[in-house]
Amino acid sequence: MTLALRFDTVVKRYGRRGAPVLAGVDLRVLAGEVVRVTGANGAGKTTLLRLAAGLTRPSAGRVERAGRAGWAPDRLDAPPPLTARELLRALDVPAGEADALAHRLGFAAWLDERLAHDSTGTLHKVVLAQALAGEPALLVLDEPWAGLDDDARLALAALLDEHRGRGAALLLSEHGDGPLAPDRALEVRDGGLHAADGSRAAIEVRGTTAAVAALAADARARGLEVRER
Repeated sequence: MTLALRFDTVVKRYGRRGAPVLAGVDLRVLAGEVVRVTGANGAGKTTLLRLAAGLTRPSAGRVERAGRAGWAPDRLDAPPPLTARELLRALDVPAGEADALAHRLGFAAWLDERLAHDSTGTLHKVVLAQALAGEPALLVLDEPWAGLDDDARLALAALLDEHRGRGAALLLSEHGDGPLAPDRALEVRDGGLHAADGSRAAIEVRGTTAAVAALAADARARGLEVRER
């Protein structure tokens, strides 16, 4: 199947001498796959998402995307002096699509309201709308359900499911369970990426050096712990 996102031994540190936030992360996300990312505050979730969306560069390693990424942060800290309609237009969202997304997410009544006057929930809907626009190949969403009312949560889940049906991959940071079931759950911890399904199992693999190395790399990319000996 087609890869939508690929991390190869990605390292990210801030400052030349700082300890790495992410240390040698491998990740593969397939087209149409939903991957949930969890982790404690400060573990590196947002760093991982920003790398995936192309907003920051790795200190080492490589990040590849199959197409354009739609990015939605968990909040808009400093809204520009624009209305929601003006912001979406500035981001090249076609007027018809902006109207359709505003109606589905429930902020159509505030399209011409200054963003600075909008509630946190409305701002979050606008941020989500710009990420969803234009049929991105990858959606990277940080806490997408935060601050949304029940109707908006269901509308967003339906929109994400539609994008998934068209082949978009979804990488979602969540603290709790959202209304969209993931295919995989990963946890950012100790600079690495680990399976977060709560169950534990172990296998031993034997074979040629090349075959075992390839299998180990794929296992790490899926968040599994690999111990070589």
